[in-house]
Amino acid sequence: MNQPDYSRYDQEQLRQIRRSIDAGRFPERVAQIEARLAELAAQPGVSAASPAATVADRPRADPASYRPAMRRAAKVMACVAAVDVAAGIWNAMHGMGSMFNIDVSSLVVMLLLAFGGLRVAVVLRWLSMVGVPMLAVSPLLAFFQPLDLTLTQLALQPSAYVINFLLPMFKSGMSLWMLYLLSDPAIQQARAFEGRKPYDMRVPLALGALLMAGYVVMFFTLMMGERGRHAEQLAAQKEGAKYRYHVNNIRVMGSNDGTFVSATVVVWNDKFVGGMDVSWKE
Repeated sequence: MNQPDYSRYDQEQLRQIRRSIDAGRFPERVAQIEARLAELAAQPGVSAASPAATVADRPRADPASYRPAMRRAAKVMACVAAVDVAAGIWNAMHGMGSMFNIDVSSLVVMLLLAFGGLRVAVVLRWLSMVGVPMLAVSPLLAFFQPLDLTLTQLALQPSAYVINFLLPMFKSGMSLWMLYLLSDPAIQQARAFEGRKPYDMRVPLALGALLMAGYVVMFFTLMMGERGRHAEQLAAQKEGAKYRYHVNNIRVMGSNDGTFVSATVVVWNDKFVGGMDVSWKE
């Protein structure tokens, strides 16, 4: 990493950089900053509030200082995207719904991390902190389905149950790992090097808790409400009383032509477990 030129900074910028630097890893830089602060303090007429450089001349951190952490985070999300695609293909091949659904968010995040800059890393860290409460709750939603369905899946399709139970846990764990990598001191030091203040991560965490509470309410309202019952009734009209039914996914889309609802319903009995997609216009 290139040695920064601390002569370009004013006292406030130097103090901020000093607070963010790991003295154990960069003792020589700490010494340089303290020497520069002492030099500025000895100069008459130098104010801590007077900038030594304009915003346009604000120094830029060397990408080589923070890019390794971003590349490691991109590799983590590449693993999530690959597993997500594999799970989608497996579900489609084994009759767990006729629609091939893949969450592309992990792929988008991977590309942003692979090709984005320091601002991308900061924004994704902030957004990831918003998602922490949801990541903690989402694996528990697997226990929402009826116990009879769970026991039947374990008996008839143990691999399918394990995949669909472990996938949310895997994605949650990998997303938390990405958040940990984006909290790398090199990224924080690069921001301080550019004279930017650190964000208070309690704000996105509190926002995430509020969003999670709203999502849980909406989830149970959809699944246990009129739309969930209607989806199960449509599936029952097609397959009859020989199966039991449980809706595990509902999607609502509004347009100028009205509201369209699609759902995936799990159908099962003692000898079979499968999926059926139903849709209707409200």
